[in-house]
Amino acid sequence: MLTHAQSTSQQHSCAAWLRRARLWSGIVLVVYLTTHLANHALGLVSFTALEAGRGWFLLLWRHPLGTALLYGALASHLVLALWSLYQRQRLRMSLGEAVQLLLGLAIPLFLTTHVVGTRLAHAWFGVTDSYTAVVLGLWVLRPDIGVRQVLVVLLDVHFISSLPVMQGNAYKTWVDSTPVQMVWAGD
Repeated sequence: MLTHAQSTSQQHSCAAWLRRARLWSGIVLVVYLTTHLANHALGLVSFTALEAGRGWFLLLWRHPLGTALLYGALASHLVLALWSLYQRQRLRMSLGEAVQLLLGLAIPLFLTTHVVGTRLAHAWFGVTDSYTAVVLGLWVLRPDIGVRQVLVVLLDVHFISSLPVMQGNAYKTWVDSTPVQMVWAGD
């Protein structure tokens, strides 16, 4: 039979593990977003550079391991966010937390068109989702969808990726105990 102290210790251990899992899934998503936007930035050089970068991007993220990592991060991040919401005793939260939660739940809905038109069209129908086709679709045929995509990405980059950092060292305990931090501090 567990004592109250052991039960509380297990709850804290589980909560810490869930925070770490959410952190790592978030890191995978930020890495995906960063590589995706870095690929877009190659378009400032030329369409040739953009398509060449696309080859490397697809090599990483359409590889079975990259795909599993990305989809696993997406699914676990969503489930863990909903779990943390469920675990709250009250829905009272700061404005920053509310914005992060609402945008985090809304962004997948807004990006559905992009995902279906690129990844799923490629996987299910063998469509080559080149940047030429994507630019034509988003900026010539349906510029309203292109503008929506840009707004979603800007909101995602700003609010979803930076709010955990701005919320005051939410993972400070974990970061302070990592080997890198110990080496940096000289421990």
